[in-house]
Amino acid sequence: SDYIGKSIRHCDFYSAYNITVVCVERADEFYDLPRRDFVLFPSDIITFLGTEEELGKLRPFVEVEDEVLVRERPVSEMEIHYSVVSEGSNYLGVSLHDTDLRNRYNALVIAVERNDEFILNPPPSVVFQKDDTVWFVATEAKAEELLKEAYVNE
Repeated sequence: SDYIGKSIRHCDFYSAYNITVVCVERADEFYDLPRRDFVLFPSDIITFLGTEEELGKLRPFVEVEDEVLVRERPVSEMEIHYSVVSEGSNYLGVSLHDTDLRNRYNALVIAVERNDEFILNPPPSVVFQKDDTVWFVATEAKAEELLKEAYVNE
């Protein structure tokens, strides 16, 4: 693969395919929400987030494990959480990029529900609006920290 030896930052997963790396399994060790400087090695098993159409565009460039859509995994501390952006939220009117949730809380926003729209793997430019339901992945402890900080001034 052309991705071997490259950091996630230097791969075109998001820019070309709108796909995010959510986990890398290497030698029975799991790296949840790897940082952009994480370097990919041969035999890494990568879990991506994207629509079926987006993943289909990447398939010719990676080895796919028997068309696995969801792969069972031993214990993981990462869980899916959600929060509704209300009037008092510190994130109201703030872009996903400017929240820096990935670095501050090791959290990944995987979707935003807005009116009748479901934005899977939203771009960093998405700005949170009142009544958005924001779905994210994080540990329980980090999710609690994030939610507490989101409404610290209420």
